Amino acid sequence: MNDFIRPDKLSEALNSAQTFSRKKVKVYFAAGTTDLYVQMKDNSLSVPNVFIDISDLNELKKITVVGNSISIGAGATFREIINNSLCEKYLPLLVESAREIGSPLIRNRATLGGNI
Repeated sequence: MNDFIRPDKLSEALNSAQTFSRKKVKVYFAAGTTDLYVQMKDNSLSVPNVFIDISDLNELKKITVVGNSISIGAGATFREIINNSLCEKYLPLLVESAREIGSPLIRNRATLGGNI
């Protein structure tokens, strides 16, 4: 079985993962997937049975002020970090670093969470 699920909400993604996990089905959360095929090719990642695409979940892309901190969701792409006014103002080194990641195509897809 190789299924591809694209939930509309984070809660749906988590419920799906929980359901498949109970059935001992291997699940892989996918967002940018810039390294996915490389990892599968060099056998550092076995092919999962279910892909849950979380790339469009706004809950994971938010960049907000929380108290005295900036919170960046794991699904925020490097392009979104570069173009965010909060990051530009308070995290200029992060923005500068994000500009150095790969090519523009990679920065448009690669997520902060996927690269940690």
